[in-house]
Amino acid sequence: MILYNGVTSINTSQNVCQIGNYGPNCEYLCSFGCPTPYCDKITGNCRVGVNICALGHHGAKCERCPIGTHGHVCSERCSPYCGGSNKDCEVRSGICLFGCVDGYYMPDCSIVCPVYTYGQRCLKSCSLNCAGPNGTCNNINGTCDSGCISGYQEPLCDTKCTGNTYGAGYEGDKCDREQMIWKKYGEVYIPLAIVSSVVFFLFILSLLLSPVSDSFSFPERNDAEFAGMVAPLSDLPSPEETSLEERAPSSGT
Repeated sequence: MILYNGVTSINTSQNVCQIGNYGPNCEYLCSFGCPTPYCDKITGNCRVGVNICALGHHGAKCERCPIGTHGHVCSERCSPYCGGSNKDCEVRSGICLFGCVDGYYMPDCSIVCPVYTYGQRCLKSCSLNCAGPNGTCNNINGTCDSGCISGYQEPLCDTKCTGNTYGAGYEGDKCDREQMIWKKYGEVYIPLAIVSSVVFFLFILSLLLSPVSDSFSFPERNDAEFAGMVAPLSDLPSPEETSLEERAPSSGT
């Protein structure tokens, strides 16, 4: 004979079910939602008013709340953000039985992920490359609310632009426009600067690696030529002779 919580019937006659059972052959259990272990031996209805059922039960038999409801006489609905295919919750507390969908967290999955977090159980963080004054993202999938800062791709803004060589020169939340400075100057002056730097480096390197020549010297002086250009001292007039020549009258006067 099936018993209700191990309690036996006081009446042991064959015409009366033991406490907690009902039916033609006493084969059914009274609902655990009944406030007492007693129920009608034929119908199984609890022997108290309908609204006296235990929390999470309802009806004349105080049956478990239908899937998706909970609370007193099943008047409350489980959170729409409960996980699982039927979004069911515990009939007394309302705690989701299969966790929460992405973007919400326990216990009853009615609370949105804290700011800067998203995803399952709010364990992921928004990208540091989200644009906007606060850099926030969607609590479910992490998409940046205000797009990306320049140089990164949507939706998560965690990948650099790849429109040009290694992403250089492109910007915008969709990496779809060229940076003005790159478009105006970069394609010409940057390659030119690179080539100039390489040439200068090679020139300096060649100077450092070439041996110092020992044949370099000043040209030697030719004494014969130098003597011909400078008169000997003996041929120069003395100071006295120079003075007499200056005082002597000319032959024409």
